[in-house]
Amino acid sequence: MSSKIKIIFVLCMSFIWLVLMGEISTAKKMDTAPNNIPGTIKATSERLLRGKAIYSYYCSPCHGPEGTGLGPNAGNLATRPRNFTDKLYMDTKSDRDLFQVIKGGGSMVGLSFLMPPWGGTLLEQELFDIIVYLRTFEAAGK
Repeated sequence: MSSKIKIIFVLCMSFIWLVLMGEISTAKKMDTAPNNIPGTIKATSERLLRGKAIYSYYCSPCHGPEGTGLGPNAGNLATRPRNFTDKLYMDTKSDRDLFQVIKGGGSMVGLSFLMPPWGGTLLEQELFDIIVYLRTFEAAGK
């Protein structure tokens, strides 16, 4: 390959890389919550029961049954899962914030990519149910 072709190839690859990095950066800042998500989701006993069941199946393997971030899979992860009993941290997060992380995954909001996006698996109402249940851990925290 001639040096002129090599230079053109390197320039093209550099351009593609820059475009892709810009797309990734934009995706990290994307708001995955619909505009109708309030800062606080209304808790009901039905929502709490559904949230507990969904959390137990999908979330507790990493976050643990008590929400401490010490689930059975946590030891296999490079980043410890969020401790939902940390009241100081949880008080800084609105239900809309939690919705974004659960729906879009950690990398969509600048957190760990190890938190998977559940928006393609769970319905919005199920995400609301999980959030209501997550708030019960906060109440037990210090």
